[in-house]
Amino acid sequence: MYSWDSRSDCIGIDEPLYRDWMKDREDRSDIHRPYKNELLHGSKVCEMMPKEKSFKWDREQKSLFTRVNLALEKDDRHNPIKVIFCKHMGHHRTLFDFDKNKQISDEEPNSYSVAKHFHILLIRDPVAILNSWNSTSSVHLSADAKPDEVGLLPLLSIYSDLVSHGNKNDPIIVDSDELANNPSHVLQTLCSKLELPFSEKMLFWPAGPKECDGAWASYWYENVHKSSGWSQNLSDSCIQASYKTFDLSLMPQMRMNLPIYLQLQSLSVTQQMLQEKVTNEDLEDSRNANLFCWIGPPKKYGGGQLYPREMARISPFDSAVQGGDAVWEGLRIYNGKILTLEEHLTRLFQSSRAMGFKNEHTKEEVKDAIFATLG
Repeated sequence: MYSWDSRSDCIGIDEPLYRDWMKDREDRSDIHRPYKNELLHGSKVCEMMPKEKSFKWDREQKSLFTRVNLALEKDDRHNPIKVIFCKHMGHHRTLFDFDKNKQISDEEPNSYSVAKHFHILLIRDPVAILNSWNSTSSVHLSADAKPDEVGLLPLLSIYSDLVSHGNKNDPIIVDSDELANNPSHVLQTLCSKLELPFSEKMLFWPAGPKECDGAWASYWYENVHKSSGWSQNLSDSCIQASYKTFDLSLMPQMRMNLPIYLQLQSLSVTQQMLQEKVTNEDLEDSRNANLFCWIGPPKKYGGGQLYPREMARISPFDSAVQGGDAVWEGLRIYNGKILTLEEHLTRLFQSSRAMGFKNEHTKEEVKDAIFATLG
């Protein structure tokens, strides 16, 4: 948000659906937000509130439609506003109509004076998310680490909805680690995708609170308010913050969110560019780009399944990795038929017995895996 708000042709808006999301959950005691009353009812809950703070709490009472149009009214001939950047949280998605690109509760027609509408999904490694979960203990507790709150599941839902509904512009995915490590490259790539010129101003911003901050910024943005741009100092602080003792009560959320993150990461703008650069020479044969691999234990231990090549993994505790012991056979296929399959399988199992392997697959299981992979 600060990168975009730093541009002279852009105005940032911080989570304009937050109040409505909280309003739907006003009676829930499990949502720990010390500013809940101010967010729901504005500055009237505290008449002694400083003017600069009361303005922001009152601003949260306005709808997304009104916030966008108020931003557009700031346009002038010296600094024309070309971009409105709205930062949302994934779990606020239930309040947004992705088909009509408007807040569901808005009765006003979608008349934003905007030429195009893009959705950018910012993802982050759940290890880093959950490692820092309790760092803002006044607003975040381990008990709050529900799937929607962690954020990756809602982002996957948004991505699926946008692609399934044939949205005019596919969602653009940005990985926060890649952004922090190479901000200039990632932001230039993002601007290109958005058909906008890149501005060096996106790399820097003044330290301290910003006008675009939500009224809750003092509870959440303490560290980023110390920053003045995408500097090495910011990257260092992120790295240092990641080295913490992991709260084992969050392990179920880790197991749920990590596969989602890996899938979304493979669709990020930088990963897509890397995949486009892969040549036939890298693959030996262009058809190898879409290979499947069968991975998994014998059926009595759960069985295996097919994975696309980029998702294929074996456990670091696998004997082949731990001790370098493994057996293999290479098969050839001619005119849709496997050459001497039985002979190959006989030799494979003889090698397995010679190595002293236990709990091996049956011959029928291996056949099933072969034909499923070829199919």
